[in-house]
Amino acid sequence: MLLVRRSMELVKRRQKLGGEFTGGNAEIQKGRNAMDADTSNWPPDERPDQIQPEIQAFVRKTRKASQLSKSLAQFHLPCARVAGA
Repeated sequence: MLLVRRSMELVKRRQKLGGEFTGGNAEIQKGRNAMDADTSNWPPDERPDQIQPEIQAFVRKTRKASQLSKSLAQFHLPCARVAGA
């Protein structure tokens, strides 16, 4: 459970930093999304294929869990525990 909580904190931190970067401006976010998608022009040591697949999968799962948590919160429902945590 500690690992899940810690990973959720990291996702929230990343989202907060992204929001600070864009200032909530949709056009800046659009440009940032385009930049993030253009990985072929990233420096070689920063491309996603340089990140271990296990870490990429973990980050994706954590993002999905964060989105689910937000969805449940809008209905004032308690979040279910993540299986295996």
